[in-house]
Amino acid sequence: MDKPIVLVGGGSAGHLFPAMCVAETILMLDSRARVIFVCSDNEPCNGYLRKRAEELDRLILHAVQFGRVDSSRPLTYLGSIMRYFAQFPRIFRLMKQLSPGTTVGFGGYQSFLPVVCSRMLGARTVIHEQNVTFGRANRMLVPFADMVAVSFPETQTFLSKGRITLTGNPIRRFSAKARQQREAVAASREKFGLTPDCFTIAVMGGSKGSSFINRLFVATAGLLEERNRRFQVLHLAGTVDAARVNSESRDLRCRYCVRDFIDNMEDVFLSADLVIGRAGATTIAELSCFGLPAILIAYPYASSHQAANARLLERAGAALVLEQHRATPERLADMIADTVDEEGLLERLSAHIRRFTYDDAGQRLAERILQLHTGEL
Repeated sequence: MDKPIVLVGGGSAGHLFPAMCVAETILMLDSRARVIFVCSDNEPCNGYLRKRAEELDRLILHAVQFGRVDSSRPLTYLGSIMRYFAQFPRIFRLMKQLSPGTTVGFGGYQSFLPVVCSRMLGARTVIHEQNVTFGRANRMLVPFADMVAVSFPETQTFLSKGRITLTGNPIRRFSAKARQQREAVAASREKFGLTPDCFTIAVMGGSKGSSFINRLFVATAGLLEERNRRFQVLHLAGTVDAARVNSESRDLRCRYCVRDFIDNMEDVFLSADLVIGRAGATTIAELSCFGLPAILIAYPYASSHQAANARLLERAGAALVLEQHRATPERLADMIADTVDEEGLLERLSAHIRRFTYDDAGQRLAERILQLHTGEL
């Protein structure tokens, strides 16, 4: 196995953590394999990725300057797309230098040019879609892919069955069973300065945080206090908003821990009784692993794929959904209170979201990639 396997993705931890899980599994399954992990040089989780690359033999992290494409800003979106495609000669030279035998794209615009260039250079290509519906980059990459791996059975309807394989969404290895142990839950909460036996709400807006959710929830917490609700909060606000959220939450009486970004999400999930967050595919996979009840506020941009994720869970009774354009502090406070007060609802949400768990997703996808890479497929 002379040529390396190149994994590429970016834009959020939702693309990068599945890729790292697959990288680790490939190296575990095949002692001859070499993996190169290509990502953007400005990802919020790059510290975690660098640490894992240092810990693993035969894994090289290659951080690249991709620029930024932001579909939430229509006035600048076209210009950012043109600047991205202007990088084609540089990305082509990079992929020629890396000389992959197989390139795997995990979504995000960062994956588009490396996968296309790899195909032009004769490499085998794979894309993995974490969401129910295809994101823009993966949708455009389908014609260039030898294999398309998906995370939900519903996604298979978009393609012919010959090229598609259902693997689930690979996530980091967690000790999810620890959530059933009161000592483990208490220990995780104490790491954040939280009380071991108080109802805990975890607030998260993805790896970069969400200014909308940050503003919404601080106001919601104030309303819950006015209603004499007993709760505490672990709020992952992102690097941009963390200081502001920390300042605005100081007037609240409840324990309120604010962090910008946390590598070890296991402690967050062990601490939480209820999650308020986005509906990204990796968030959903991790919530399902821990059986965590959630109120999801889907990110309304990026082809609305989060909305499709949220609707799927809502139909299955696996999560509650609040659309961003309808989200107010009053409405969210009502939803939280009703969720806690309705007998058995938290337990039902927990049981139903567990049905979306694919414990062996990383193994499934890594095995398929290795089969393609070695010519077995």
